[in-house]
Amino acid sequence: RNIITDDRHPVVTLVGKGGIGKTTTALHVLPEICNENRFDIIIWFSARDIDLKSEGVKPVKPDVLTTKDLAKMYTKLIQPEKANEKGFNSLEFMQKELGKSSNGRVLFVMDNFETVANPSDVYNWLNTFIRLPNKLLITSRFRDFKADYPIEVKGMDRHEFDLLVQRVANELEIENILTESYLDELFDESQGHPYIVKILLGEVHKEGRTGKIKRILASRDEVLTALFERTFNALSPVAKRVFLTLANWRSTIPSVAIESVLMRKENEKMDVEAGIDELNRYSLITIIKSSADDSLFLSLPLAAFEFGHRKLNSSPMKVAVETDMLMLHRFGVGRNTETVFGLDRRIQNFFRSLAKIPFIF
Repeated sequence: RNIITDDRHPVVTLVGKGGIGKTTTALHVLPEICNENRFDIIIWFSARDIDLKSEGVKPVKPDVLTTKDLAKMYTKLIQPEKANEKGFNSLEFMQKELGKSSNGRVLFVMDNFETVANPSDVYNWLNTFIRLPNKLLITSRFRDFKADYPIEVKGMDRHEFDLLVQRVANELEIENILTESYLDELFDESQGHPYIVKILLGEVHKEGRTGKIKRILASRDEVLTALFERTFNALSPVAKRVFLTLANWRSTIPSVAIESVLMRKENEKMDVEAGIDELNRYSLITIIKSSADDSLFLSLPLAAFEFGHRKLNSSPMKVAVETDMLMLHRFGVGRNTETVFGLDRRIQNFFRSLAKIPFIF
């Protein structure tokens, strides 16, 4: 709210993984902004092509996909007097309105920006013409543009998770089925992802009992596709390679191990560090810094792991990933909670494993 109402940042981006709550956050804050007299008009454009319902994924038709769509929609909403005159150009009209609106101060909201055709081109067009006191708010799964103010929407903390569970469980009348151990597992495996939590609680209601979270998520192809497919397709080849490598083994892996194995001379040259950074920017991986030695460990949330594991089975990278995995296994399996021991334990595992290899002289 503070960033949207200040006079310094003409473009603000809410960025985060699919279903994490970007649109919900915007819809929660905007009514409060309406009462602050910062803007005279708020215009909402939607490029959303799916609705993430508690019962599943529902396809919908996007309102806007191109700059022309934006301009036509804006003209339709504003209804300028000259709109019916011969030679009226809605694109030129909106360009002027982005800079200085005829209706006062405007907040333009662009929801599900990653779905528009040529996001970079549309962003450059908007960024070129937007001027304060007008502002632009974008919600997007990924951010490949500059000159905006990014705000990351992350998963829920445990208190927020408990509040959501309490509300949904009450609505579904499943309070008596949920156990503390199940909720602990649900929080850990979902990593506070609200849509995944609601989907899994819906399964509890449907089955009348709690089930294995991994099995349930693995069976929800349409949910996994809706949450991750578009983001995965936008990744660079090296980022896909790192992601699929992490999806081949349910373990927390040292970042230095991933980098060293993928950068072996047997593999083609790649910037693994850039791939890891890209996955982090797209909110696809979890990066944990060890309190012992500040070393970094990588893992995938369960939903991302299940999606990636399915992708790997049909990927041309599968053979290369499985070859790399033979080396990564030597570092030993690890959990997120074990990162407190730092890198030393995993390095020891690696050399112990090497010592067991028989040598022929």
